[in-house]
Amino acid sequence: MNKATIVIVVVAAAMNSMASAQESNASEAAIVRESAGYTATLLRQPRCAAVFGEGAADTLRSAEFRFVPMGKPKVRLDGTVVVVAAVTLREFRLILINRDGPFLQPQMTGNRIGGLGVDFRFGLQPHAYRALLLLHELGHLMGKFKPDASDSELATEYTNLVRKGCF
Repeated sequence: MNKATIVIVVVAAAMNSMASAQESNASEAAIVRESAGYTATLLRQPRCAAVFGEGAADTLRSAEFRFVPMGKPKVRLDGTVVVVAAVTLREFRLILINRDGPFLQPQMTGNRIGGLGVDFRFGLQPHAYRALLLLHELGHLMGKFKPDASDSELATEYTNLVRKGCF
């Protein structure tokens, strides 16, 4: 499979899950509301707002969030651990959050080959990690970030850009 095929498969799986997924439950809705509120606070910092450009807070407020199952962490052949945290569908102003991923379970860890653990939060507290994830996806909504679902190095580069500007 090439990178484009992988992206299509991930988005297709998410869309299929969306069709069968129930609306976000009250707990999920509360978590995303709280996280979006904290994210909006971070966007008031000029350094953070500059990462995304004008209109970022409005774009975040207008986004729709849905929780769908996209899978738990997996170990690659090279020993790295990956998990899809979220996928953004810019044309629909929609952020799909992995119901089985670290947004809802920020203490989630994975084990690399050899038993070494990996923490998906980049050393952040749960509320800050959730904001980091939303800000990363906001970069996609704003058109500042290219699709990175099949490119973990690019995704990490974008995440580090957000961390540097907003935390």
